Amino acid sequence: MIAAAVASGAVAHGVGNHPEPGWNVEPVAGAILVLSVILYSWGLFQMTGVQRRALAPPRRVACYWVAVGVIVLALFSPLDSLADRSFAWHMAQHLLLMLAAAPLLAFANTHLAFLF
Repeated sequence: MIAAAVASGAVAHGVGNHPEPGWNVEPVAGAILVLSVILYSWGLFQMTGVQRRALAPPRRVACYWVAVGVIVLALFSPLDSLADRSFAWHMAQHLLLMLAAAPLLAFANTHLAFLF
């Protein structure tokens, strides 16, 4: 109880690392996201028309791109700097990643496009 009253803010995944408010790209996360986009696009390019209609119809491709947008919003937007300062924003960031991005990536058959 006393610890909760004394705590001044949430330090989630870093020790006092508060980036400037605004759009910030962490190099490792950005590189992984760019690699994902490259692999997904390359996989779609390698598919034949029949394979694309079966494995990656337009609605699934749209889900992938919406998921990428949600990930960018959660990890690189001003929300990320707010999440370093506030536990509530940090949890909103987690919810975006777990309840929006993850199901969209699963529905998009991302793993099947990566195999091509």
